[in-house]
Amino acid sequence: MEDGGKKPKDLPSAIYATPSAYWGLTLTTQPKEEKIMGINDVRIPNEHPSMQIVNQFVAAYNSYDTNAMLALHTDDAIWNWIDPGKNFPQFGPEGMAVGTGKQEIRKLFDMDRGKYGFNGWILFSELQGNAVSTIELWQNDTTRAFGVPLVTKSLYRLRGNKIAEWTWVVSPETSTRLMAAVAKAGSEAKPT
Repeated sequence: MEDGGKKPKDLPSAIYATPSAYWGLTLTTQPKEEKIMGINDVRIPNEHPSMQIVNQFVAAYNSYDTNAMLALHTDDAIWNWIDPGKNFPQFGPEGMAVGTGKQEIRKLFDMDRGKYGFNGWILFSELQGNAVSTIELWQNDTTRAFGVPLVTKSLYRLRGNKIAEWTWVVSPETSTRLMAAVAKAGSEAKPT
């Protein structure tokens, strides 16, 4: 690992530290007896209780089941959506949207599902204490049309058997590629 093999104690700050720490993956040539692992060296089987909560959340999100999705959250849960390639009014100049509490989370969910219709798939997951860290692929009709799915890093902080915080960070490269594809298509469109 770039930090001399030390594991970060504060995962959120580690996410932003370096590109490889951001994605939680540092692939290097290892001796045969060593495994190539991620930021905290603990992969999560789908049967793990923490992973089951995250999988239930993604399934409810994908199936538009707002009530099931919200039931998996604490009453004071926080959603942090960070998409550095966007400068939409709902995301602000920093490319960030935040919802605190189930009512605000419902609004963010309705905005995403209503306008954008994203579906997500977990590609890789890790566990550190009460946090599940994942790399995910998200798509909707727009990303499929342009051939640019969103690659994201999510951090799910759990309290008991519920999600207390979800931080969803879009890969800046992915977001930039998608925004460029959308802009190019718009400039190539013929006026009607």
